[in-house]
Amino acid sequence: GSTIGVEGLSASSTGTAGVFNNTGGGKVLSGQMKGTEVFSVNASGVVTGSSFQIGSNLFAFGSVTNENAFLGFAGNSTMTGLYNTASGVGALHANTNGGANTASGTLALANNTTGGNNTASGSTALYSNTTGSNNTASGNQAMFANTNGGLNTASGTLALANNTTG
Repeated sequence: GSTIGVEGLSASSTGTAGVFNNTGGGKVLSGQMKGTEVFSVNASGVVTGSSFQIGSNLFAFGSVTNENAFLGFAGNSTMTGLYNTASGVGALHANTNGGANTASGTLALANNTTGGNNTASGSTALYSNTTGSNNTASGNQAMFANTNGGLNTASGTLALANNTTG
């Protein structure tokens, strides 16, 4: 028989629109573009793909090659920096080739472009940082104004908020 099977069912507004059943135990669903698989669902329900979108916005994505991981509308898909992790709307949004950064919180490290080895935890922590490296900012608006200062540690709401280059 055929190796690809599709079953569709038009049902009521509260019913099921489609059913996919692979009785052989292989992939249940494979999405392809021009012959290249872009997502799949296996028999145990595992979904694989390169990103997850809500609307047309990237919600979760990453790069195994660059070892980057982003969640919650964080990061951007064009950065070449390595070893970055971000969660929270706009976190690490402007990063280009800065590496080994961790941003957690809305707009944390949002303007960072080439700075590396930074850790920002809290809403707008290290928000203005562009090229500063080796900073740790923990707390709402901690090191908010820092642009290129390095080797700083700030802990608490507004800690070192006005530091720019030190």
